[in-house]
Amino acid sequence: MMFWRVLRGSLWHQRRRLGVAAIAVLLGATLTSALVNLSFDVSGQASRQLRAYGANILVFPRGESAIDVTSIGGMVPARRGIPERDLAVLDGLAGVMGYTPYLFLVVRIQGQPVVTAGTRFERVREVNSWWRLNGYWPERPEEGLVGAAAAAALRLTPGERVTLQFGDAAHELTVTGTVETGGPEDSQIFVPLPMAQRLAGRPGEVGMLQVSALASQAPVQDVAAAIEARLPGVDARLLKQLTQAEEDILSRVRRLMALVAALVLTVAAITVGSTQVTAVLERRAEIGLMKALGASDRQVAAQFLAEALSVGVAGGAIGYAVGLGMAAFIGWQVFQADLSPTRAGLPITLAVAAGVTLLASLWPMRQALAVDPAVTLREE
Repeated sequence: MMFWRVLRGSLWHQRRRLGVAAIAVLLGATLTSALVNLSFDVSGQASRQLRAYGANILVFPRGESAIDVTSIGGMVPARRGIPERDLAVLDGLAGVMGYTPYLFLVVRIQGQPVVTAGTRFERVREVNSWWRLNGYWPERPEEGLVGAAAAAALRLTPGERVTLQFGDAAHELTVTGTVETGGPEDSQIFVPLPMAQRLAGRPGEVGMLQVSALASQAPVQDVAAAIEARLPGVDARLLKQLTQAEEDILSRVRRLMALVAALVLTVAAITVGSTQVTAVLERRAEIGLMKALGASDRQVAAQFLAEALSVGVAGGAIGYAVGLGMAAFIGWQVFQADLSPTRAGLPITLAVAAGVTLLASLWPMRQALAVDPAVTLREE
């Protein structure tokens, strides 16, 4: 009881000095809270932003690979396929943000061979939102898109109807728009997957999958291995340059956050330490009197550490709330997305703030324990 009464009195009489230390801790805790919440969410947000630029895993039937086709452009896989009904196992797979099935074939349009990709346009829009579209996305079974280079070569514009010829099979296609990606897609025609399957005589099959995996949830290599485990008979291959670049960016973001937090917390620790040293110098007589009245070193140490812990917890709690608001602001400004606070944010912030103040108080505490009551009281 006496301990808490003395502690309250000490905190009240030193409120100005300890207020400076609390502000320093608050600033460090604010940044810690913001960085903790951002570090748990920013990797996912950054990964999602990067994923808007296309897939990072390609899935082929085992033993098959893409082969070149002499046409207006593109790549066409070999004849082995993946049953489309099996793709449902990828829905909800950890790390998989989305996937797009493709079935490639070379059709003739106006007598020219053109690489044609059958796909699900709703999934293309999910995985390849970066495509530049002139027109609108197909909505009907007979509608499709034409790559910009293919459209220029075939003199096709949105709204035109063309005939796709593949062997003895033929289908009419209405062009709803042209797409430009700067890649092989510019030289291809995109049709609904069922149309491509009927033309090729391969009902219920796809030839390739493009998978967009979030590196923030799991290593992309692990996602690829999980895909191979869920889909027997396939090879999941990483687009290594894109995957490595994404992982490097996320790693650098995390290191930058850790470095900034460490610098601010170091400044906070120095401020708390210097405040406590000043307090020890000014309270030498009080410390000497406590010892002369029978206070042990453990009790004196507990007094100083309790004061430091009070400053750390107070600064950490307020800093957490301020930092949460800062993180939400940064998340919206940078990623245009609402931040999802992590449950670990408050305990981590409080632990860091308390740990910094306690560590910063160790040297001043040793100075307090070194006070000789006889000498101090004689001086007074």
